[in-house]
Amino acid sequence: MTVALWGGAFGGCASAPEATVATPDRQQAGRSLCGWEEVDQTAPRLTIGADGKASQVASGGYTVVLTAAGEVPFGAIRQALEPLASSLVRAKVIIDGRWLLPMTYPYRPPVSLPQPDRLAVQTVGTRRLTRSVGAPADRFADLRLAGDRVQLHVEHGGPSVTLPVAKLAQRLRETEPAVGTVALRVSDETAFEHFVTVLIAAACYDRKPGEEPHEVILD
Repeated sequence: MTVALWGGAFGGCASAPEATVATPDRQQAGRSLCGWEEVDQTAPRLTIGADGKASQVASGGYTVVLTAAGEVPFGAIRQALEPLASSLVRAKVIIDGRWLLPMTYPYRPPVSLPQPDRLAVQTVGTRRLTRSVGAPADRFADLRLAGDRVQLHVEHGGPSVTLPVAKLAQRLRETEPAVGTVALRVSDETAFEHFVTVLIAAACYDRKPGEEPHEVILD
């Protein structure tokens, strides 16, 4: 996968990004995770049952709200999303039946590329990372999820590590400078519940309820 992030190449000595402070209109009583979006009952919803069967969602929309039974393998989710690939930009995942966490879908409409002499290219894990040269960009991390184990490779962070999904948030909190953007690849056999654990960890590891999530790019 090639990831394009427009901004500047990350510098190892750059200061860690600060968490966005929640504003009163974004704080919601009882919210258990970062972000501020609540489920809109009128939004197109892709629901996948324990049998792997998915509800029908019309193609052409840019956003879909996704929910699935905890035991559903991620391969069923990938298959259900595939017909929407030509237009889908965001997949918003329902957490605890009420809250949403957004992910950037990989089949985004193409963006205008910067001029070749303004590109900074490097490899993070097995990913080719391309940025335009300019302002400092978020530090990037590559996540590979298989079952209840996740492999983490951080830009300028040395060799990758593999750890239980429950330990990911703590590991990210201990990483300095902090990670701002994550690309996530999930094996087809991984249960949806493990995917949700990793999504929350990547988006919210240093964010409080009401604060802006980190960007997670679904690979």
